[in-house]
Amino acid sequence: MQRCVSIHVCLLAIMIALAASPAAAADWPQYESNPLEIVLDIPPIPSPEESAGGVIAADVTGDGRMDYLVTVPGHVACYAHDGRKLWVHSVDVQVGGSSEGHGLPGHHGPGVQAADINGDGATEVLFLAQDSTLHVLAGLTGQPLWSV
Repeated sequence: MQRCVSIHVCLLAIMIALAASPAAAADWPQYESNPLEIVLDIPPIPSPEESAGGVIAADVTGDGRMDYLVTVPGHVACYAHDGRKLWVHSVDVQVGGSSEGHGLPGHHGPGVQAADINGDGATEVLFLAQDSTLHVLAGLTGQPLWSV
């Protein structure tokens, strides 16, 4: 049993060493500024009282890298991992505050979520509008898929 544990620990150490090697790091892009700065194509939040909205990371492009979904009152936007704008929608998205009166438990945070909800292997973007309509968009293109 002792030898089996030793072999597992040794294999784990080798895997960690290979993952930290310069060859593995070569696949990571080097950005001019670190951290990466993304200039948003959406209006700024008008005042601290309206500071609702947020950002979540999800792979909407299918390349294995985290992209960014950003919300502010009136807009939902998607930016690729390198900061390129993929799409922006002007919509009365429900951001921040309590959402219990709208059928959702607790706090409705950034107002957007991403998942493969139809099983096609691509990520969809979901958000709830102020009129309590749930919108589902294709993550990569932002094209509306359906609303309920």
